[in-house]
Amino acid sequence: MLSARVAAAFVCSLPRQASLISRNTLGAAFVASRNVHASKACFQKTGTAEVSSILEERILGADTSAELEETGRVLSIGDGIARVYGLRNVQAEEMVEFSSGLKGMSLNLEPDNVGVVVFGNDRLIKEGDVVKRTGAIVDVPVGDELLGRVVDALGNPIDGKGPITSKMRRRVGLKAPGIIPRISVRNILSGVCLQFFPDAMKYTIVVSATASDAAPLQYLAPYSGCSMGEYFRDNGKHALIIYDDLSKQAVAYRQMSLLLRRPPGREAYPGDVFYLHSRLLERAAKMNDSFGGGSLTALPVIETQAGDVSAYIPTNVISITDGQVGL
Repeated sequence: MLSARVAAAFVCSLPRQASLISRNTLGAAFVASRNVHASKACFQKTGTAEVSSILEERILGADTSAELEETGRVLSIGDGIARVYGLRNVQAEEMVEFSSGLKGMSLNLEPDNVGVVVFGNDRLIKEGDVVKRTGAIVDVPVGDELLGRVVDALGNPIDGKGPITSKMRRRVGLKAPGIIPRISVRNILSGVCLQFFPDAMKYTIVVSATASDAAPLQYLAPYSGCSMGEYFRDNGKHALIIYDDLSKQAVAYRQMSLLLRRPPGREAYPGDVFYLHSRLLERAAKMNDSFGGGSLTALPVIETQAGDVSAYIPTNVISITDGQVGL
């Protein structure tokens, strides 16, 4: 260990040719020697045992947590469907994120790959892109903050009125209430007559999925709107939801199912197309007082070809609903 005197002698003994050493260097040598002496004194004063305990506390208190992400790679992409390899633990209807920032939903869970429907323009995705799990089932924002707003199927505002401030979210694929929480449905044409149209937008939420949107968004939009309506039902309020129309949703679901290579059935619809609408419409319910006393009334719109109500989708919806109005 060098003392200040030894350091000064060492500097003076340097040859005159090394005149590049400045006074700052000499000052640094003195400061370094003083710090060495000070640290030695502190070490002797503190003691070996105490230093060991301090080091042990710092080691044990170190943050050893690591954020791990399960990722996969895109095998193929086209027509809004991505085949992904590597997401072994992904859940059904879980949201995944591509390296381009686009989101998708896992639908087909196969042994060697996962079929993901893309919520957006699939041209932004290419083979070999990284896909990561989000760990969250597809959900949307809910709450009074959405009243008077126009949103897409994922709950993102598209009306130019700024972001939605709601912090509450709700899964889009919730199960319908059971028999116990419900009460009998009122008879048709009984109830309260309301002035619906004046200033209706103040207490209305519009979930938009147009014909130009991707098929997965058209498929998801009714479920997103239902989740937003269920928020009011579960908080003791009375809500009305209008699906315009479920025929287009069934066509979008057929397109997705065929691209996912699911076996087609009648009119090329997949075998679970009845469940597609039953699990949606059964979520409309009148709750008893123990569960808030709220209600959600659904009015699904179905398009018929040449007035044929015996087609596949119209008969499915007619069998689920409590009544029909022909237009």
